Amino acid sequence: MKSTRAGLKVLLISPLPPPSSGIGSWTVNVTKEAAKSENLKVIVLDTAVRWRAVDNLSPIIRLTGGSVQAIRDILRTFAAILKHRPAVIHLNTSASFAAVKDISILWLAKRFGIKSVIHYHMGRLPELIKKNNWEWRLIRKSMMLADKTIVLTRESENCIRKAEKSIDVVLVPNPVDISDIKVTASDVKRETDAKYPRIVFAGHVTESKGVTNLISACTRLPVDFTLDIVGPVTNQYKEQLREIAKERDDGNRFVFHGEVTHDQAIQHIASADILVLPSLTEAFPYVVVEAMACGVPVVGTRVGAVPDMLDVESEHPCGVCVAPGDVDSLAQALSLILSDNQTRSRMAENARRRVEEYSLSKVFSQLVTIWNSLVSKEKEAADA
Repeated sequence: MKSTRAGLKVLLISPLPPPSSGIGSWTVNVTKEAAKSENLKVIVLDTAVRWRAVDNLSPIIRLTGGSVQAIRDILRTFAAILKHRPAVIHLNTSASFAAVKDISILWLAKRFGIKSVIHYHMGRLPELIKKNNWEWRLIRKSMMLADKTIVLTRESENCIRKAEKSIDVVLVPNPVDISDIKVTASDVKRETDAKYPRIVFAGHVTESKGVTNLISACTRLPVDFTLDIVGPVTNQYKEQLREIAKERDDGNRFVFHGEVTHDQAIQHIASADILVLPSLTEAFPYVVVEAMACGVPVVGTRVGAVPDMLDVESEHPCGVCVAPGDVDSLAQALSLILSDNQTRSRMAENARRRVEEYSLSKVFSQLVTIWNSLVSKEKEAADA
């Protein structure tokens, strides 16, 4: 790992599990790696949303409850600044209604002379820039206040550079502890004698994850299969999905496993022939990297960082991407990979190689470099 400046102190404003989330996993991974450094102290200010269900996206509830939490988080940030006197504030966000809170926190950093990083964990930035709506204007203000902006996709980085040349933006992928995943996956016996090829979906079972489209696509597959759906789901939505699933063999090819531990989820993924993530929107889904670490091809949608992660435009793709919401294309992609053992094996091997780009140590080193450079620039300016 890259060395850090002596006694570098970073205030990390970010959610921790529960509930499980991509940003929460990022926080766990980064703090775990930071603990290995004697010259770096990362203080976490937990901003997890625990006052509403993950699938409750009501704008009124998000706005009212979010406003209360925003005020609380701003006050806690102020107290943490006074107590810890960090050299850098690293703020993780998915924007939306939280954009006003982001501006307030970054203003506090400026007020106290603290270098700041705003890190966007979402893939909607190109769309927002194109719309030039209220959310983009707030995000742009946040980026202008921050000393460094981090995004998850190449498209987001390019769009920001074109929209506002003065913003210092950089692409940094999310880190994954690949070694832990490989250890768990190595304990799983591949179900080579399974009666049918196995498709796995792992994540929150919601409409926005494209699960309705997935069930519909699978009912159209011309090949035999089993679809394992791993993750929390409401009873009401599960019954809706079961009704659709009955169109194929009375629904007997579809298995709902419900919420499981992370190790159990990895075991499901490792024993799959394909992982499928048909989301309508994503930023940087960890489950894709986890599948790659297990040597499992991925069928995903062209949202967020997924096409970059799977390297679908290269000669060595790790899977296939289709347009979000395109049920026919999803069914065709699944059928193609399931029926072609050679293609499936080649994608699996490509995935094992490419996943090293997202290793925890490599990505964490990039973050440390950013933090150090901000502090170094401040010192050079003071000495000038």
